[in-house]
Amino acid sequence: MMPQRPKHEEIFEIFMVQLLRCMPITWASWLGGWLGARQGRGAIKADRLWVQRLRKNLARFCNVTDPAELDRRIIAFTERIGSFYAEYPNLQRLYASGRVELVGAENLDAAGRPFILLGCHIANWELIGALAKRWGGSAVLYLPLGGGLREKIALEARKAWPDLELIPASPDAMLGIDAVLQLDRAVTEGKNLAIFVDEERQGYVWAPSLGRSLPYAGNRWIAARLAVRHNINIIPAFVERLGPARYRIVIQPILEKPQGKSGQALAQHLADQIDARVEAWVRPRIENWYWLPYFDADLPCPMDQKAKSSDKANQESA
Repeated sequence: MMPQRPKHEEIFEIFMVQLLRCMPITWASWLGGWLGARQGRGAIKADRLWVQRLRKNLARFCNVTDPAELDRRIIAFTERIGSFYAEYPNLQRLYASGRVELVGAENLDAAGRPFILLGCHIANWELIGALAKRWGGSAVLYLPLGGGLREKIALEARKAWPDLELIPASPDAMLGIDAVLQLDRAVTEGKNLAIFVDEERQGYVWAPSLGRSLPYAGNRWIAARLAVRHNINIIPAFVERLGPARYRIVIQPILEKPQGKSGQALAQHLADQIDARVEAWVRPRIENWYWLPYFDADLPCPMDQKAKSSDKANQESA
């Protein structure tokens, strides 16, 4: 079987990755931003579905209704995303350059080993991988993108972090037994876990709630259950953008485990804390949240839809 020839878009992306690796970091970030803004203008003109959702969410969360201002913010959003993608080939160089501040390192020092590092997709969240070696090695749960060049680029960038193990998740909200077993194994080996709880699966963003009623499911629930099962701490951490190719990693104190709660009740308490903490990060930085064009507050939860389908099938078979 003959190998499949790369598409024109893939050839361009391969060329861009090589170019970005050779450029000064600020130039690479600027170029990515310029390309992102260009794509944003084209998407506005074509009225893409994600542009429609982004307009709706900017109106909902930022109280913006003026069409011209909405367009400006959409272009600014795509510019930031473009810069982020352009920084992928330069993650380790970006961190080593002194352009990334670290705040709250003492909270990780006090956490004990192993621990769960709780993250979300704000700014350049991939910089969290830089913490793995400093705190004894980590395993990070990630969602495969179905193959392709972009996933390959992302995996290469992540694998370049020292002492970082990658654990692929399943595409459904129940995560998959293989991933759970790998996470359990990593903890028993003394590795810390990094779990991003605002994942998007089945077209649904599973956290934070942002006005919705969420089930105990997805990465948020997995993190809470692992913390209870292994009696380990959860350390919240997020990345905020300070300017072009400049970031701050903020590590916050351990999530509290109240006396008198254990098992399922404690896991639910931790899951509720996780949701509240991530929402406190996302709301004031909503225009730096990667999932803003994907988030739909009116979309039914897939688990609710599955339950309704099951109930209907049972009724029809009765």
